[in-house]
Amino acid sequence: YFLPTDYWAGNQLIIPGRGSEEMLLATQANVPKPATGGPYPWVTASLTYFSCIPRQNAAGEGFLAIAADGTRYWFDWQSAYYESSLKKGNGTLSRRRVILSATRVEDRFGNWVTYTYTNASNGPARLASIQSSDSRVITVAYNAQGHVSTVTANNRSWTYQYQYPTASTGSLTAVVLPDSSRWSINFAALADSKFRYHVILASEE
Repeated sequence: YFLPTDYWAGNQLIIPGRGSEEMLLATQANVPKPATGGPYPWVTASLTYFSCIPRQNAAGEGFLAIAADGTRYWFDWQSAYYESSLKKGNGTLSRRRVILSATRVEDRFGNWVTYTYTNASNGPARLASIQSSDSRVITVAYNAQGHVSTVTANNRSWTYQYQYPTASTGSLTAVVLPDSSRWSINFAALADSKFRYHVILASEE
C-alpha cells in the first residue's frame, strides 16, 4: 500500500542556526570537494560534505561532515523515536525516526566539543555530558521517568521539576536556578495533546 515517498523524504542535516538541509548525492564532477579524506558521496547545498565512519552504538555507518568553513561534525551515535502510524487503504505502517547525533564538533583551528550519550540505539537520545577543549564540562542527570532532572556546570546546578498526572504523561512545571530563584512553567495543556491531519486528494479527469 505504501510507496517510499509516503514515509521517507531522504536524509536531512540539522545544525542549530543553519536549519535543515537535504543530503544530496555528490555526483557532479565539477563541484569542489575537500582535498583530503573521503570519498564524499553526499553533499548539501551549502557544500557540507559527508564521508562514512562507523557508528559507535549500532551496526552500520555514520557520517563525518565537513562544512565549507572547515568545521567537522562526527555524526555517529544513533537514537530512534516512534512516529505516528500511517494508514492507507487497508494498510497500516508503523514508523520510527532514526537520528545520528554528533559526538564531536571541531573547528578548523582544532577547538573541539564532545558529546557523550548513554541511550541504546533503538531508544531516544540521552545526553550525559558535554566537554570542550578548554576543560569546561556540563553534566546532565535524569529522573526515573527519563526526563532531565539536573544540569550541572562549573559547580552550579539547574534543577528541573515536573508534574506527573499519570505514569505515562508528565509536564515541566519549574526550573530552579543555582541562586535558588525559579522559573515557573505551565505546559500541562500540551503534555498530552493530540493532532489530527486530514489529507485532501486531488483527482484529474
